Amino acid sequence: MPWKNGGGVTRDVAVFPPGTGLDDFAWRLSIADVHVASPFSHFAGIDRSLSVLTGSLELAIEGDGVPVLLVPETGAHAFPGDVPVSGRPIDGMVRDLNLMVRRGAWRGRVDRLAEFPAAVAVDDAATMLVVATGDACVEVDEAAYPMTALDALLVEGAGSIEIARAAPVHVVRIWSR
Repeated sequence: MPWKNGGGVTRDVAVFPPGTGLDDFAWRLSIADVHVASPFSHFAGIDRSLSVLTGSLELAIEGDGVPVLLVPETGAHAFPGDVPVSGRPIDGMVRDLNLMVRRGAWRGRVDRLAEFPAAVAVDDAATMLVVATGDACVEVDEAAYPMTALDALLVEGAGSIEIARAAPVHVVRIWSR
């Protein structure tokens, strides 16, 4: 789908409630390719968490002073969706993972895991997703799910989650308030 500001495109990974659009989602997880420097779309009442999957992105958030350099190893960077933000790819295209949650109703967190095997804590999150950056095997209650780059696995009602072997993965947790 086109970016809200018209500066690029993004691919939805998951949206809740299903079928909602950019103005009425409760939460949204997407992957975008960023080719050129541009301002981010304005999302009133939304909290964002941005992770770089490939490349390097300089993120300038109004009021924060010094821009933040995001690379895959830095993990997610959280910021409000209703302040001016711009992104500038460094040395080529950037692919990012973007979690957006409706402030006051939802909260979210994205953790990057790069050491395996890894047990993922099963907690009170309303929704958990695992997003792979390369070949991975996720075991949920002893059922194995092989994954490749950019695959996402929605995990609900699990007793245990183990990442058996993998390129780095991102574990996304979303809670209702």
